[in-house]
Amino acid sequence: MSAPLPVLALVADAYATVSANLGPLLRLGRGPFVVAMVLGLFFGAMQPVAAAPLALLATLVAYAWFSFLVIRLTLLGAPRAELPRPGARSGEGPLIPRSNLGTYMVRALGIAVLFGAGIGVMLLVVVVPLTMPGAPPPSGAAEPGRFAVANLIMAALLAALPFGVPVVRLLPLLPAAAVEVELTVPRAWALSRGHGLRLTVALVLLLLPFALGYAALHATQVMIAAMAGGDPGLLTTLPALVLATAVCLTATALASVAIARAFALMTGEAGQPTPDRPAPPS
Repeated sequence: MSAPLPVLALVADAYATVSANLGPLLRLGRGPFVVAMVLGLFFGAMQPVAAAPLALLATLVAYAWFSFLVIRLTLLGAPRAELPRPGARSGEGPLIPRSNLGTYMVRALGIAVLFGAGIGVMLLVVVVPLTMPGAPPPSGAAEPGRFAVANLIMAALLAALPFGVPVVRLLPLLPAAAVEVELTVPRAWALSRGHGLRLTVALVLLLLPFALGYAALHATQVMIAAMAGGDPGLLTTLPALVLATAVCLTATALASVAIARAFALMTGEAGQPTPDRPAPPS
């Protein structure tokens, strides 16, 4: 087992890396941002209950795509962050570059489903029974909806802490796929031995402010919708969707940098700093 992961250094390095690479990140995030926005507007026009599973899946795909690019940026540098475009070779037809994006997507969605299922079990078995004897929800038609997302996020965090450690130990599979390194599930599990709790804490520290900000944004949107009679209109929905997408992409970038750095430290291949890739935490 390698040296323990430095939790605070991982968090600080994630912010430093994102700040130092704002230009490349904005360029890499254009595609995922547009996809997330279009899908958000499309599914937002549908019935919320019916569209929720499809909206969640589409959102995960958009953010997984961005995470793939951010990990490549972190580990390979800006020149190799984007996959090469198909070129042409005389007499040999189109040259299709090898890409592990499909493998990355499958692994990311599989880990997300596993994590979501574990959180669901923890919510039903632990969190819900503990919160049932609490005070009744606030009165008023809009109040339950206003507090629903914030309560769900806080409950999910409580449920994620015990279940997140084993799932986080599978995260080395993602940077391995992004940089085209062969890594099996048993090998990833062995590689992350002793690092699960530290990486979980680092990710919670990175994502908690954005989760709370997203909850506050949603509560504000619900309140505005209630004031507008249930239909806030496109002029209110579109800025909120833009801000929410930007928040989620920023959180994705920070978490992806931390996962990439942790992978480099676990494998002992942190490498030397370059102008496009700051030094890893020590």
